[in-house]
Amino acid sequence: KSVKADVAISVSEIVDNAIFHGNSGDVNKKVTVKIDIRKDEVEVVITDQGRGFDSDSIPNPVEKSNILKRVGRGIFIVRSLMDSVDFNFTSTGTRVVIKKRIKG
Repeated sequence: KSVKADVAISVSEIVDNAIFHGNSGDVNKKVTVKIDIRKDEVEVVITDQGRGFDSDSIPNPVEKSNILKRVGRGIFIVRSLMDSVDFNFTSTGTRVVIKKRIKG
């Protein structure tokens, strides 16, 4: 497994969600991405200006009732690729922190 690929896919999924769901496609709202590469870990912080959501209520996309739906897989994919995925919701937006260990 490639750390680079896992991080790239995960960042792409979260940024897509931030633009389309968080900011509802509003071009006046910002999405920021900060990447911190350490010796043993990559940490990415993505923020948007959306209202947030209940990350625990997202349906499992591999359950029979959801398998044919065209949406709802992004966070599931990110959780499967990354070592840590945390969501924080504030009055100014949503902050997602994803982490992936780098194995020497």
